[in-house]
Order: sequence, then C-alpha cells, then structure tokens
Amino acid sequence: DALALMERAHAAKPDDAGLTARLGALALQTGAPEKALALAQGAQKDATPPDPRLLLLAANAQLALKQTDAARDTLTKLVALEPRAVDVRRQLASVLLARGDYEAARTVIREGMRATPRVYQLSLDYALIDLKAAGLDKALATAEALRRQDLGDPALGALRGDVLMAAGKPQEAAKAYAGSGGPSSAALALRLAAAYQQADKHAAARATLAAWAGKHPQDAVVGAALSEIDLADNRLDAAQAELETVLAQRPLDAVAMNNLAWVYQLRDNPQARPLAERAYLLAPNPQSADTLGWILARGGDPARALALLRQAATSGDPRIAYHLAVALNDLGQKEDAAKLLSKVAEAPGDFTEKTDARALLSRLNKGT
Repeated sequence: DALALMERAHAAKPDDAGLTARLGALALQTGAPEKALALAQGAQKDATPPDPRLLLLAANAQLALKQTDAARDTLTKLVALEPRAVDVRRQLASVLLARGDYEAARTVIREGMRATPRVYQLSLDYALIDLKAAGLDKALATAEALRRQDLGDPALGALRGDVLMAAGKPQEAAKAYAGSGGPSSAALALRLAAAYQQADKHAAARATLAAWAGKHPQDAVVGAALSEIDLADNRLDAAQAELETVLAQRPLDAVAMNNLAWVYQLRDNPQARPLAERAYLLAPNPQSADTLGWILARGGDPARALALLRQAATSGDPRIAYHLAVALNDLGQKEDAAKLLSKVAEAPGDFTEKTDARALLSRLNKGT
C-alpha cells in the first residue's frame, strides 16, 4: 500500500526532509500520530534552521494527540520562520482561541495582516476573534474599522455581512450584503443568496442569483449556484438551461456535469448515461456514483449499478440508500432491500425517495 511504499522510500533516504514529511502525513491520515511526531522530532533533532515541513508535521501530530501547549509552541516557531504563511498563522490563532487566549490570537492575526496585506480571511478572522471575545457589537465595530482603513479593497465590503452570518443573523446579513443598490459583485450576490436561504427566504435567494445571472450571463459560478436552487425546486427547464450554459463555459466542471446528467435522467434524455460516466471519471465521489448507479439501475442494468450504489451509500444519504435498495430488489436480493427500505422509511424529514421507499416496502411485504 501507499504507506509501505513510502516507508521503503524513506528507509532508502532517511535524511530527505520532504520524504519524511510525506511519510508523517500518511501516518497521520492512517491514525498513527505518535509515529508522525516521532518522525518529525527525529528528523529535525539537529536541523539548523528547522525545516518548516517537519515543524508543520510535528504541530499537526501534537494537535492530533491533544498536546495543545506543545502544538502552540511549535506553530509559534513556524510562524517566526515563515511569517507570510497564512494557513499556519490561522492555525496558531485557532489553537490560541481554543485556549481562551484572545489577545495572543489577535496579535498573531494582526501581524499576519501586516505581513500579507489584503488577505480577506485574516480580516474576517480578526473581527471574529472580537465576536467570540467581546460580542457582536464589538465585532461589527472592528469590521467597520477594518473597512475604513482600506477603502480601496472591495473584498472588505462583505465583512459586516460575514460577521453577522457568523453570529447567526442571516436577515441582518442580507441587508448588509445588499447595500443600498443591490450586490455589487458576484461574491456579494452569492453571499446575499446564501443569507436569504438561511433565513428561509428561498424566493429572494433565487431572485438575487437570477438578477445577477441576467446581467452577467457568462458568470458560471452564479449560474451553477442558481441551477442548484432550481434543481432543488424541481424547475427542470431552468436548471437544464443553466447547467448547459455552465458546461459550455467550463466543460470539465464535474459537479455541473453530474447535475446535468441527473436532470437528463429525470427527463429520459439519452445523454444522461454518457454524461454521468464522464462526471464519475472526472470526480468519483458518492454523488457521481449515485447518479451513474441510478441511471444504470433505471436503465435495466442493476448488476453494474450495484457496486456504484454501494460506494455512494457510504455517505449515509437515505435517498442514495433507496436507490441501492431498488437495485438489490431488482437483483432478487429482497431481504437486503427490505432492510434498507425500512431505514429509509424511518429517516427524518420528508423527501420523495422516502415515499417511494414506503411504497416499495409495502409491495415487498405483500409479496408482490
């Protein structure tokens, strides 16, 4: 396996810091943080200056082992070594926040803003530290102060809304994102739509994205987001048109490809299967496996569908479990199908597959 191969490579070149870091990362991924930490500490024992890759490995291993004091110290060394490493700086601030050391976290982020100006995430982090430490009013005041300090940075126009979203106030956030004349960028339009969605104002969310897409028809990001809403609301004509436009601009967009394949199968379009196959090859994940598997199951090929749907069902989505149950039933594995259908029928929430699962389970119980 990959770990064994990396161990052999490391044994051949034990002084290669890059190989050591990659082996340690694999050890972390496979649940062996002690091994990762030993590798990092052993390799940098006499290193001057210390290798940043090994310091990061040590910090991640220490965090996995809940050695937070040691992780803080290691990350502090790493930030001193690489002051422009934004992700590392944010990781250190997160450790400090978890310890309740708000002032130290502020200092780490403030120094990062000086070292790497106009990194929006650092500005947001700075305001959110105040949200956690002193409440919403202080965080909003900080957000406004940051915006005024750099009026030439358009990204900071989202800061007030992002703070309000983090505080769980989507309606107020929507007002902030909209401004006086509606969203002024695609990023703000997407944020505004998300705020409306969270506030259960789904029509307003769609209207926001549709208005932006109408003015900017080549904006594939907004078009894709609009298609998600239309697909969820069963507006198949609109979703199909939007997804086809997105794919014309981004022909390798696996998510849009998978969603369009789903729309096509709902409409019995023969392009569904080849498109789903391409989406799965580009991005083999539970969503694309489910789409292709369901198309195969509905197309009379449950045997080929089964492996895909088993893979997809690991996501725990009851809708996918229903698709797997249908394939099992079609293959004569009725007992296994009934077990799955029972779980789907008892799943929380209302969705079409739940109704279909109950109907199929009823037929199976009657022996029809």
